Amino acid sequence: MNYPPNPLFSNSQQDQMQRLKGTTGIGFKFKNGAIIVSDRRASMGSFTASKRAKKVHKLNDYTGIGIAGSVSDAQALVDLMRSELRLYQLENNFDPSIKVAGSLLATIMHGGYRRYQPWWVQLLVAGVDRRGSHVYVLGPDGSLSEEEYFAIGSCATFTLF
Repeated sequence: MNYPPNPLFSNSQQDQMQRLKGTTGIGFKFKNGAIIVSDRRASMGSFTASKRAKKVHKLNDYTGIGIAGSVSDAQALVDLMRSELRLYQLENNFDPSIKVAGSLLATIMHGGYRRYQPWWVQLLVAGVDRRGSHVYVLGPDGSLSEEEYFAIGSCATFTLF
């Protein structure tokens, strides 16, 4: 895509951005809601494999997850989280909060990190529960941080200023 020049960047920075073909996902928290948006391009280096990749997934009725990184790891985590959140709901007879979803995912990711088999993904978990709206960012080591907004993916540094 050819974007119009941005006056905030020098010509060399603009040239670099034109060559980048990475993933970008952004999560925003609002007073009464949260949203995750992402591009739909699946790429590897300069090769674009698909322009219809799904990078935002629904975990349950009010929790979503945004992914960047290894597709196979991301798909496995999305499937695992859907199952675990459903089991939580059945065992406790109420829906898990967004923090519970984020904490569970952080525990899974930390386990892989400690076994020297990390999940090669960047993740955002967002949604609305009885305590309000939330956006959680997960690191590959299992760290969990609540943010007002955050960007993931290889082009995240060009997204939020």
